[in-house]
Amino acid sequence: MTITVENYLTPPNGAASNPESLTAADSVLPDGEAVAAEHAPAALCGARGELAVVSVQLDNANEALQRAQQPPRRLQRCLVDADLAARDLAAAQATERDIVAAWLSGGRQGPRPEPSKALLGAEERVAETARDAAAARQALPDHEAVVSAAARHVNELTRERDRLHREVVLEAIADHLQHRLVPAIRAMRTTEKAAWDVADAFSRLGDDATAQRIAEMIGATKGSTVPPAADVSAGRAFLAAVLHDPSRELGA
Repeated sequence: MTITVENYLTPPNGAASNPESLTAADSVLPDGEAVAAEHAPAALCGARGELAVVSVQLDNANEALQRAQQPPRRLQRCLVDADLAARDLAAAQATERDIVAAWLSGGRQGPRPEPSKALLGAEERVAETARDAAAARQALPDHEAVVSAAARHVNELTRERDRLHREVVLEAIADHLQHRLVPAIRAMRTTEKAAWDVADAFSRLGDDATAQRIAEMIGATKGSTVPPAADVSAGRAFLAAVLHDPSRELGA
């Protein structure tokens, strides 16, 4: 059976495919984009809707990558177990040689020492783990190729998610400036104009001194307002909020 990334994607019912008991029919899973669209907020459109879809796809891909990494880890464990068994056998054989050497050097008194249970068990363990290790080595390349493909898929979706994230943030800032800052600027200028109109009236009457005092009052008032201090944490919080909720508006 051919193992692919699709074996580890989550179908709509949430049950991941079992890579150890898949049939050909089991390996055919719904398209990732269709699944993502099904779980994405329906009201969003444009870059916001795309970001919602890609975010779901990325979550699914990350989960698939984690699942795809499990079989190679188990197979690698088989190789480690085989190495440990070989070391145990070497130690048991060394002990056995010492016993036989003592019997030989003692003039072969009594019956020849029988192989110990530890040695027999170590030999049996080596034979068993060697078979497992051989099977693991044969299967590892296919599983590692799937992990590599799954990792590439995650990286591609991450780049697309980040691109859409920037686009949505810029869109949110444009909306904020257009619908909040522009009306505020217009209101400020309208308010200021009312004072300038009075100053102009005094100037037309020849009272430039009073007109000048009004101009100074306007300047002093504008200078008395101090811009708020920069808050990088607030900016970061908004970036994170948009990443999790593409419908988020700046200043909301």
